[in-house]
Amino acid sequence: MGGTQGACHALGGPGCRKWLEIVLEPLSPKEIQARVRAGSSAEAVAAETGWPLDKVERYAGPLLAERAYVAQLAQAVEVRRSGGTVTGVGVTLADTVARVLWDEGMIRASVAWDARRRDDGKWIVTASFTTSRGPVQASWTYDNAGRNLHPIDEAARRLMGVGFEPVDEVRSPTPGLTSVHDVQDAGTRAGPSEVRPHLVSLPTAPELDADPFFDREAVESRLEQEERLLEQERREYELREHELREQQIRERELREHELREHQRREHELREHELREHQRREQELREREFELREQQAREVQAREQQTRQSASDAVEYRGAAHQPTVALTREEPPNSGGKPKPKPKSRRASVPSWDEILFGATRGDES
Repeated sequence: MGGTQGACHALGGPGCRKWLEIVLEPLSPKEIQARVRAGSSAEAVAAETGWPLDKVERYAGPLLAERAYVAQLAQAVEVRRSGGTVTGVGVTLADTVARVLWDEGMIRASVAWDARRRDDGKWIVTASFTTSRGPVQASWTYDNAGRNLHPIDEAARRLMGVGFEPVDEVRSPTPGLTSVHDVQDAGTRAGPSEVRPHLVSLPTAPELDADPFFDREAVESRLEQEERLLEQERREYELREHELREQQIRERELREHELREHQRREHELREHELREHQRREQELREREFELREQQAREVQAREQQTRQSASDAVEYRGAAHQPTVALTREEPPNSGGKPKPKPKSRRASVPSWDEILFGATRGDES
């Protein structure tokens, strides 16, 4: 600010002092919003006013959203040919601009849409893009109530296509010293004595040649480059597809091989378990058969021993009933004259159960 004051002192006069008072006077939030609505960015307003950017953005946010919304509405407007007929159902301004840029060879051109409101209340919608000759900006006036679009410059008319209704060019506001009125709460403008003019810089459209953005050689070169890129992408895509198919085939074969191996191992395991089960059952049957044979032999041996014991007992009893032949000899006479008593007759006793089973006699026990 010191340099500005020095320049004013060098110029001298009350006009410079008056200019300093205008510049140094702070702006109101409504004036900030008016400048943003007129097309200025929050960064530009912050740089010009000295306000912090976050403070400017608090007031500029709704206005920036309004500008984007108006630009979006303008893109959706259907353009009309001479006589008022619509070019086609759904042929909007955005579709028309994209088609013209495509026809001109700018296949991947990026269009930036914006809108600003003039002092008379009309909206200016702009489409900005870059060509081989530099940046280009096309402008239209937009009436939101009637949904009408009118091209302002040659670039806008060219983007709307040949055969569209020509409209007299509406001059853009001339940048320079202008005034922004402080709108009162009641909706009336302030009086002339309350007007506080300040410097405002408005964007201007670049100067266009007779052919604003068409360079045939550049377009043909770009188309050839695009074709080469597309061909290269196609070959790369086919190569990736081939590699992907090969990988899928290998993975499928690997999965099938693993599945076959798994089934083979399961089959072998089941066969082994079945053989082991059959072998154990055979061993159990053999041991059971041997045990039954052994038990049968033991029972047979006991029965044979029992029969033998019974037979021996019967023979013993029969032998006891047979008469015994005693050798007689002459005995000397009894000196006492009494006869000698006869011996008692002994009957054969019945053998006991132990004698029958084990063949033991009573004499053996004694």
